[in-house]
Amino acid sequence: MHKLTSRLDEATLQSIVDEYVAGTTSLQLARRYVSGKATVLTLPHQRGVAVRPKWEHY
Repeated sequence: MHKLTSRLDEATLQSIVDEYVAGTTSLQLARRYVSGKATVLTLPHQRGVAVRPKWEHY
């Protein structure tokens, strides 16, 4: 997690969370931002956003 937050600015981190809330999967976000799924899922969790079950897709 630390590497992602140290190389991306706050606006980009919030964009990741916003995209996740809008329905983009953690795998898609991980690929887009060259990160791991677990790291991507930590961002919404830290910001109080519920993480979707892995089988729930939009």
